[in-house]
Amino acid sequence: MEDEYALNPGKYWLQKLMHSEYSYADYDLESRVNLLPGEKRWIASKGRVFTDSEGRPTRMIGIDADITDYKRALQALQASEEMYRSLMEQAAEGILLCSMDGAILAANAQFCQMMGYSQEDLLGRKCTDLISEDESVRDPLHFKDLECGKSFVTALVLRHRDGRKIPVEISGKAFRQERVQAMIRDISGRKMAEEALLRYSELLEDLVAERTEQLQKAERLAVIGETAAMIGHDLRNPLQVMTCMLFLAKEQLNTGNLLPPQGQPSLEEILRTMEESADYMEKIISDMQDYARPMKMELVETDLEALGKETLASINVSSGVTVSLEAEPSMPPLALSPQKLKRIIINLVNNAVQAMPNGGHITISILCQEGWAKLAVKDTGAGISEEVLPRIFQPLFTTRAGGMGLGLVVCKRLVEAMGGRITIKSKAGSGTDVIIRIPARREDED
Repeated sequence: MEDEYALNPGKYWLQKLMHSEYSYADYDLESRVNLLPGEKRWIASKGRVFTDSEGRPTRMIGIDADITDYKRALQALQASEEMYRSLMEQAAEGILLCSMDGAILAANAQFCQMMGYSQEDLLGRKCTDLISEDESVRDPLHFKDLECGKSFVTALVLRHRDGRKIPVEISGKAFRQERVQAMIRDISGRKMAEEALLRYSELLEDLVAERTEQLQKAERLAVIGETAAMIGHDLRNPLQVMTCMLFLAKEQLNTGNLLPPQGQPSLEEILRTMEESADYMEKIISDMQDYARPMKMELVETDLEALGKETLASINVSSGVTVSLEAEPSMPPLALSPQKLKRIIINLVNNAVQAMPNGGHITISILCQEGWAKLAVKDTGAGISEEVLPRIFQPLFTTRAGGMGLGLVVCKRLVEAMGGRITIKSKAGSGTDVIIRIPARREDED
């Protein structure tokens, strides 16, 4: 019997007696008692009444215990369980309560609705029975991790009662009572959005690739057109010179007079001019080939000082321009392409001469520095402005009338093909210093 009303001690003991002596019955009571003003305590009483042969009570044995703390703990537990049940039922996500062997102990309404089952259908079933056959995970709910006190978050595909597949995200944690609480979130909408985003991404990538190809094709055509126009212009000039020279040569040969009229060039001068025009045309074609085709360099041991002297001897510089060669003594031979390096030096010297229309000096220095052979071509010409210098190695960029904008580009490719580097230091009005560095020792020589 449980009395929900506070009793005073006298009434409490009277109640005990009424359930024992007068009824001669054993008693088991729980009552709240006002032992002191304002202090209510729960008291549990158990007792037995003994009677004689005629049924009259002779004695009574009983025990009283203060169970106030137990009652408070029980009330708190009941309130907590009530709150848990309320939160579980009101949760927007599915919630399962399982034993450690995977048996379902409880499921909230949201999970039942998600899966198409009633709570009665789910109780006692194994969690793994709800997983789609497509999932080949050995421990889908991570029970091994749960046994170690770890929580988990995983993605699975569950099977609805009607057979539909439901992608979900599950987070779980084990409790001391050897129970597992799992939160199940239906991510079908997110999966559909991800798949749609993937489709749109693939479509966008295809469109970008198609547009990029179109732009690259248009850019290639534009570059080809620009290059063709530039080559045509640069080739037409020496061709016109050769045409004029051929006309003059024919005139002299047709008249049978090998001595030219006054003011006209001789046959020797005509042939020399035609040879120079042919050399210029050959340089244009070589530059285009070296710019367009892959570089394949054959390196041989080369005396850099001897190559520099040989190259300078083959160059005709204009009057007013002087050239000097300064080489560090005892320079070791280098592995490089002598023909390609000779062409680079000729190109750089010609650029320097063109930068000094009023004359000047060109210094070619060769030295070994920190494992690199350094070859520098320095002039006292007009220099390069800060605006132009960053674009100096850009293909088809030139500031010189009649130039193609490939000379320095080709030089850079040739130097890099030999494992070297090329840099340019210059300021407007202060001359230009072109520096080439080539490895003095290759790794495969170690």
